[in-house]
Amino acid sequence: MSSIIGERCRTISLPHCSQINQLLAWKQDNKRLSRDQGKNVKDYIHSRMSQDYTLNHAGDFQIEKHIRNYGLVSVLDKVDDVYFSKIKFNAFLRVEQGGDLSKQIYYTGGICKNNFGEYCKKECLRRLFDYVRALEPYYSEEELILDIKGTVQQLTKFMSGLPDWRAFMIS
Repeated sequence: MSSIIGERCRTISLPHCSQINQLLAWKQDNKRLSRDQGKNVKDYIHSRMSQDYTLNHAGDFQIEKHIRNYGLVSVLDKVDDVYFSKIKFNAFLRVEQGGDLSKQIYYTGGICKNNFGEYCKKECLRRLFDYVRALEPYYSEEELILDIKGTVQQLTKFMSGLPDWRAFMIS
């Protein structure tokens, strides 16, 4: 893009060319500043969160969006309000708790919600956690993750209704 502008600058008078170059430099500095602000806020949030929680990709996006919309100071104030009032961080940002197994369970719960409706998600999550608790003594976490990813999620995507899904989970 700068080569196109460089060629056009040959045909445009010198003061206009320097103004265009200044605008491009300003735009790049703003992008760098936004990235730095987002990284600083994420680091600040990580320092405030307990070790069991991490920010997911949606949380990263939320931070950047809130900084653009409300400004850096407002976002930092909100993080402090959430931290000091003992409200969970997911009231403001999306967070992930636990390991890969719980992530897969919640992902499968989201599939259930999409296929069967919002009111079914709690029942699906309850049944999924019961399913995992029943199999935990006999299988490793990796095997359970593979089972949920390979079998449960794939069949859940193609189930026609909640009664079919219940019957599948019982069997």
